Amino acid sequence: RPVRRASPLGHATAVGQTRPDGPAAVRTGWRDSAVHAPAVRQEASAGVASLPVARAVPIGTPASSSATVSLDRGTPTVLIVPCIVGFVLSLLLGAYARIHPPTGQSSWHPLFSRMITFKSWAATAALICAVFQVATGTVVHRRRDPGAAASRLASWHRLSGLLAFTLTLPVAFHCLWALGFAPTIGLNRRFIHSMTGCLFYGAYAAKVLAVSRRGRPRWALPVLGSVLFAGLSLVVATSAGWFFATKGFQW
Repeated sequence: RPVRRASPLGHATAVGQTRPDGPAAVRTGWRDSAVHAPAVRQEASAGVASLPVARAVPIGTPASSSATVSLDRGTPTVLIVPCIVGFVLSLLLGAYARIHPPTGQSSWHPLFSRMITFKSWAATAALICAVFQVATGTVVHRRRDPGAAASRLASWHRLSGLLAFTLTLPVAFHCLWALGFAPTIGLNRRFIHSMTGCLFYGAYAAKVLAVSRRGRPRWALPVLGSVLFAGLSLVVATSAGWFFATKGFQW
């Protein structure tokens, strides 16, 4: 029985036989297209090469991105736990500021004449760091090629975010401990400042937890970062912005 081998065009030929040409190829069943040729698969022990098997790829999906499309989309359900934790933290901060009786005392404010000036300048510095973090985060998010420059930019991005968060801590401590939550509910400056301040730390906690979650959607960090920056901007506008606009720039 003749051994069948794969021809260069994908046809199965028998050893010792010649391939017919012309009209004889039609009568004997030969075809010049590999589509009509049967796929020959033999074991490696027999010494016969096997033809590659084509895999189905959805129409319109580039071959280079078909393997990574699921990684880019991610799963939105992984954000449920970070959002719940952030919401609970916001509630706890608001409840403490509402229940705790405000002391009305000043805390440590080095290099400044009053506590309110220290808080105003610290909040302004935190907002400047947040602007830098948003700018660097946008560049890092759009760049696909890792390198030394991208790594340094990512390090500055994380450092600016940490510095902005650190600058807000003494401000938030004095607001919660000495001033408390706004006594009047409504569209007034103090109530908006109190609500946004509590939500800011909840959004910060959600973003920090979302960074370490595997399988998160690609849009998760930009959206959470935008919410965090918007919250900080509103907090600063209703505190430092109001102070500088009404009292002037004081030290």
